[in-house]
Amino acid sequence: MVKNTKVEQKEKLDANFLSPLASAETLSWRGRPRVQQMVQDGSGPVRKSESLNKINQQALPRYDVNPVPEYPGVARLRGYEGTVKLEVLVLADGRVGAIKLISSSGHRSLDHAARKAVQFWQFQPATSFGKAIESRIVVPINFVLDDK
Repeated sequence: MVKNTKVEQKEKLDANFLSPLASAETLSWRGRPRVQQMVQDGSGPVRKSESLNKINQQALPRYDVNPVPEYPGVARLRGYEGTVKLEVLVLADGRVGAIKLISSSGHRSLDHAARKAVQFWQFQPATSFGKAIESRIVVPINFVLDDK
């Protein structure tokens, strides 16, 4: 009998804890990081049906008002690129309650820039039966240099 490794156990925990994220729409700015907007596919705890979607909604970043993370100057000069994935606790009022680094870009300066920006973001809070609730979502920030 094979025991689960810590990684496999964490993946199982994450799969049960976080909403599944199926597709991403990339918003692009020249010379600035790209922010991927995540969309739930309905295969997780909330099934895709019109009645349930009206009752339960996942929290979503308000990309219309949230500032784009700044590309750190040192990272730009050294040609650093990468994707930072942050788990964000979204409070019932749409503010950020906590941020946890899920996946590093491999560069501390990019990770820090992503965290710094997202901590002040606003979100449309998740709802359950029409009432705003706390929830967690994963927000990817993709740092890509345009001048390659």
